[in-house]
Amino acid sequence: RIGRLTFVKPNVIGVAVPLSGMQKAFGQRILDGVGLALGDGGAFKLVVRDSRGEPDGAAQAIEQLALQEGAMVVIGGATTGEAERAAATAEELQLPFVSLSRQDGITEAGPNVFQNMLTPVAQARGLAELMMARRGMKRFALMWPQVPYGTELANAFWDEVEARGGEVRAAES
Repeated sequence: RIGRLTFVKPNVIGVAVPLSGMQKAFGQRILDGVGLALGDGGAFKLVVRDSRGEPDGAAQAIEQLALQEGAMVVIGGATTGEAERAAATAEELQLPFVSLSRQDGITEAGPNVFQNMLTPVAQARGLAELMMARRGMKRFALMWPQVPYGTELANAFWDEVEARGGEVRAAES
């Protein structure tokens, strides 16, 4: 018995991704990737629920996968909007959960929550480490796409450069 779960099927992997709504294409690509990783399935049964890309949808999908299907683990929480709620629901159920969100702090929900996506801060830290510590660079010019994610990455890298004593001399979206 795991948490509130009364039964767990060790061969069932749950996937809770948006398969309807505005994020449908994103969810389908994730599902395709999971299917590719598992190959023909073999020893595992993949059970999928639509999270609709919404916090409530993610929570409902995880509850269904855990309580009705007996999933041993759930992969999901792909969008920023659904990630925190999905992580909290999985932790409440003490169900191992692998979030696909790039959102910082998701794993703080508890010991059953894991993350399989680099956060902007982690990416910035890694890039600054490479450029500054390994290659000795100290001055930078930044260019980024004019989308929220591009701005978020640029800001995270800029902060990391300054924290390491470097300088951003030019910046343009």
